[in-house]
Amino acid sequence: MAYYNFTLIREYTEEDTAQKDWKVEAFSDSEKTESLYTGEMTTCGEHLDNPAAVQAEVDGQTLDPLTLDYTYKRAAAYPSIAEQLDNIFHNGVDAWKADIQAIKDAHPKPS
Repeated sequence: MAYYNFTLIREYTEEDTAQKDWKVEAFSDSEKTESLYTGEMTTCGEHLDNPAAVQAEVDGQTLDPLTLDYTYKRAAAYPSIAEQLDNIFHNGVDAWKADIQAIKDAHPKPS
């Protein structure tokens, strides 16, 4: 579960539609001391003044535990960019592709 702060950046109208841009800060703890990320979102229509409702919809689509599990495991298995570049330099692109494919095979996307 993530905890959020929403800060209004600007209000404007685009093609006769009122819109608002928000700064979104996500935290891993309810005290909001452990930052996960900072980004932006735009709201309009029925959610113009409710960025939390939009974020809840996004979370429902992206925070599926199966998706997160595979994402984190796969990301942790990849070598650093420096190691990957060194692998390409010494062993060629085909060897690098085989190594990356082995990681993808070990941690497949959920269907």
